[in-house]
Amino acid sequence: MLDRFNAQIIGRVGHLDSRTHQERRFATLSVAVDQSYNKGEEAVEKTTWIPVEIKRDATAKYVSQYIKVGDLVLIDAHGESRTFKDAGGKDRTVLEIVVARPGEGIQKITSPQGANKETDERSSSTSQQ
Repeated sequence: MLDRFNAQIIGRVGHLDSRTHQERRFATLSVAVDQSYNKGEEAVEKTTWIPVEIKRDATAKYVSQYIKVGDLVLIDAHGESRTFKDAGGKDRTVLEIVVARPGEGIQKITSPQGANKETDERSSSTSQQ
């Protein structure tokens, strides 16, 4: 069974791997998404790591050239869940975030703090207009 849904993720890149297979480029990255909430009187901070597969050749090339660990990124993708039987015969479901369709992609919002001040200021002034 294969289910699909849309996903939009904003977070910091924590792991990045780019590779070429049969003259097509692919990339995988992990994105850290921070959440803050109150549990009674206590402030709780939680980070969730989301693995993302980039299967579009042009997008994977962009990632390998311009995206670095620590960058804050916006990802438009779709999710796929699939069910399979593991080696022990148990049913398992895995959720994958995938960039593969037209219109999906990744956009760099900012570099790590202080790493590229000029780019960050340009991005900030563009978003305020």
